[in-house]
Amino acid sequence: GAFINLTLPLVAGQTILAFRSNKGQFERAFWSFLLIASITAVFVNTSRASMLIGIVIIAGMAIGGAAVAFRRPRRFLTLQILATAGIVLGCAVILMLSFGIDRSLIRWNQTLSAVFASEGVAPWEGRLAMYRTCLLSLSASGWFGFGPGTFPIVFPFLQQEHAGEISGILRYAHQDYLQTILEWGILGFALWTVLIAGGIVRAIVYLQRDPRAVTREHGMWVALCTLSLFGVLIHSLVDFPLQIASLQLISAVLLGQLWVKSSKQTASASKGERLNTHAHVDIAKVTRRKRRTDSLILNRFTIQPNRQKSTNENSDFHSNKRSIDGRMLNTPYGDQREVGSPNSCQVQLHGDGGSGNGGS
Repeated sequence: GAFINLTLPLVAGQTILAFRSNKGQFERAFWSFLLIASITAVFVNTSRASMLIGIVIIAGMAIGGAAVAFRRPRRFLTLQILATAGIVLGCAVILMLSFGIDRSLIRWNQTLSAVFASEGVAPWEGRLAMYRTCLLSLSASGWFGFGPGTFPIVFPFLQQEHAGEISGILRYAHQDYLQTILEWGILGFALWTVLIAGGIVRAIVYLQRDPRAVTREHGMWVALCTLSLFGVLIHSLVDFPLQIASLQLISAVLLGQLWVKSSKQTASASKGERLNTHAHVDIAKVTRRKRRTDSLILNRFTIQPNRQKSTNENSDFHSNKRSIDGRMLNTPYGDQREVGSPNSCQVQLHGDGGSGNGGS
């Protein structure tokens, strides 16, 4: 059951990516079949805790998908997504009825009878007795614990010390957190908590900090990995999924995805911010230089429009001023004027002395 809940969000994500990208029909059909089979397995398996957690995961994915779908302005795509989800659920129900859910219903009937009708022995009495022995033994484990994998050896002695009522040899405590403290101690449990909870918190903060900077595919994958780990951590409260090697491997890979993906995107965002800062600084420098150059030009040159003058005035004017003939003059106003034309400009140089005969 824990394996189904761990892989269900991942299969759902691959199915969505197969339909969003230009994948072939075979790949779409393959992932759709796996998704239908995974949803069916949630209800067919006999683990009651796994079924409840699976229902919560399916509901979470449905709510998240509906929130994304209804934010789109195109109504056609929203209807298409809802129709696809309805077809998948319908096929899962048909497949579920084909395999049968009789054993699951029998176990749920026994649980409900023990809770409301007080008939028979409650299925959780044995686990509660085990949890009591583990809690009373936490002080004996100390800071460093009894050692990884020593629970089957240590628990019978702990049971005798605390007058436990469970007979036989138990390999697991059916509660991963208590077993981890007994085997790894307080220090080891704290380190595992930082590693696992740190990756999940980092992913959540990353998704909430700047959603616009995250691509839709990347954000979806990080959210589904987080949902998978949440399911396993909740299941660890009443069972031992993190004591199984295959589930440990998958959980470690998902946790690594959360640490690496959020770190890469954060580094990319920081690098982009630094580049934008440098770009703004360079633009500011260029702007200041351009303004300084324009100011020098304006202080050096004085632009005066041509006026229709008499022959004597023109001769006096040309004797006292320098003119540029036959060239295009770039004015500070951003246009070009040809010297000698009716709309040309005469340039007066302030640095040429004040005598009326200095010029050519």
